[in-house]
Amino acid sequence: MAAKLDRIEAADLIERFLAGCSDEYEWDDFTSCHYRDPVVEEAARRANAVRDEYPPAPGSSAYCNPEGITVLRDLSRRLRAEG
Repeated sequence: MAAKLDRIEAADLIERFLAGCSDEYEWDDFTSCHYRDPVVEEAARRANAVRDEYPPAPGSSAYCNPEGITVLRDLSRRLRAEG
């Protein structure tokens, strides 16, 4: 079953994650669920891919490197603009 999450909620979730205010399950759910809204679905897939495309420095506990953070911020902005 596809989850309901609108574009603004998805942008909020990404911003909470970037600020360190989301729990690990919230982010994991976001990046592993399927969504009714194809824009949110694509954002979740893109957010999931950032870690592999922009890996953190060796030994770092960060999700991704600074370029990946920029990608996630841009993704959040696009979701808000299309919200």
